[in-house]
Amino acid sequence: CRHGVMGVVGSLAVGFVAENSRSVAGEAAYGLFLGGGSYLLIYQIIGVVVALAWSGIWTFVICKLLEATTGFRVTEEEEDVGLDASLHGEVGLTIML
Repeated sequence: CRHGVMGVVGSLAVGFVAENSRSVAGEAAYGLFLGGGSYLLIYQIIGVVVALAWSGIWTFVICKLLEATTGFRVTEEEEDVGLDASLHGEVGLTIML
């Protein structure tokens, strides 16, 4: 989660504070705070939205494939016994009531 949030923040920061970098078209690009106008920020916003949509769609597809093949959850019986015991055959935590 942090990786995604910092990626979004960093990408948007470019639109605000970029200084004398070269864009794909070869012209100098300045951020909004440095007098470059809002065009670079708008491009960065579009890039962030596209990246989030792309990764969100593929994450959904992969999760659906996993759910259809191996399953995404353990059974209720495994939850009742405890995941340490049912999946690993050991007791990781003993709670005495």
